[in-house]
Amino acid sequence: MSVLRPVFTDYLMKELENRSLNVYAPRGQGQLRLLEDVKAKLVEQTDIVFLIRMKNYAESYQGFIQALAIQTTQQIPSTKSVPLTHFAEIVSAWDERPTQQRIVIMLHDFDALLNNPHIDKAYGVTFFDHLN
Repeated sequence: MSVLRPVFTDYLMKELENRSLNVYAPRGQGQLRLLEDVKAKLVEQTDIVFLIRMKNYAESYQGFIQALAIQTTQQIPSTKSVPLTHFAEIVSAWDERPTQQRIVIMLHDFDALLNNPHIDKAYGVTFFDHLN
């Protein structure tokens, strides 16, 4: 699959070398496609990439953790013997992986967690602090 916006994708790749990014765009402007393009390029570089659609998990923090745990065991096989039921356990498993590949977490529709009266209460200040 070719990259939809090669210049912008390359710019994001360079920016990701130095910091985390928040990409905003109106609905229908290809946010998910952009994340998939960046993910493909990162995987080519042998980075480990987790892409989670937060819209699916705004009302279920445990669902988010389960999705992240599944992707973790798929991409870091050494974690299969470790219980991954909390965010801290997942991050610890990442830290203990045998290779030092960079890990990138992509949260699509992150704004589904903001100003949402139905959000799972587990998405508290601690969650946001751990992300940062």
